Amino acid sequence: MFARKPAPVQLTWMGYLNTTGMTAMDYKMTDAVADPFGVEPFYREKLLRLPHSQWCYNPGFEPPNDGARQSRLNSSRLLLGCMARFMKISNECVDLWIELLHSVENSDLRLVDVPDHPRAAELLARFAEAGLASRVSILPTLLGDEYWKRIMELDLALDPFPYTGATTSLDCLWMGVPVITLAGSYGAERSAASILSGIGCQHLIASSSDEYVQIARLLNADRSRLGQLRSMLHERVRTSPLCDSRSFTADLEKALRSVWSHWCQAQKEKSQ
Repeated sequence: MFARKPAPVQLTWMGYLNTTGMTAMDYKMTDAVADPFGVEPFYREKLLRLPHSQWCYNPGFEPPNDGARQSRLNSSRLLLGCMARFMKISNECVDLWIELLHSVENSDLRLVDVPDHPRAAELLARFAEAGLASRVSILPTLLGDEYWKRIMELDLALDPFPYTGATTSLDCLWMGVPVITLAGSYGAERSAASILSGIGCQHLIASSSDEYVQIARLLNADRSRLGQLRSMLHERVRTSPLCDSRSFTADLEKALRSVWSHWCQAQKEKSQ
């Protein structure tokens, strides 16, 4: 449909974070953290960077009180978790999580949204080979209250890579759970980096595998710091540009007006 160009100006946004590869798609809407300047060669589309963030988030409810979010920190063991779709868990990602679990010996890992699928057995086998079978658990796709409950049980969320989390990252942060991400080069590899930058938590963005592990180690070693981070995360998200739908809408309208004006001007010049 898009190849037939039913509209004079066509944009892609959100649903698929990589390039469409189509010359008929004029723009990809993004922001300067998700797609830093210089990544243009990765795209067939022109990049239309919104001034604040490409994300607009509203879960529609307030999480439980701060005391409930802090309760797990009294445990001697650190519960790590990944809420993202299991297809995003690459072999390189598993290797790094194995390294992290060995480095943070008092930690356990929970993977959510892993259905009855051959990949589930593969994941468990990889961790078992590394001697971590008893420290890794897998849960199926969760919905509703059970989904939010399982998020709140986590101490730290681990972002997969190279295809990073987006909605699940926002959900974790909304519930006061820090998300550690390894930022890649562009778009789909930098969704969580863009989100964390939007709430002023760049210290949770790793630029290397070693830094990814180090962030987890430091937060585990300093539970007081981890507690402070957890206590302020929800408010940071709530008051950030990510939840400012009015400003986001204004930015979006301005961006759409600019590309339409550009098209109209181009048509005018062609007709002269």
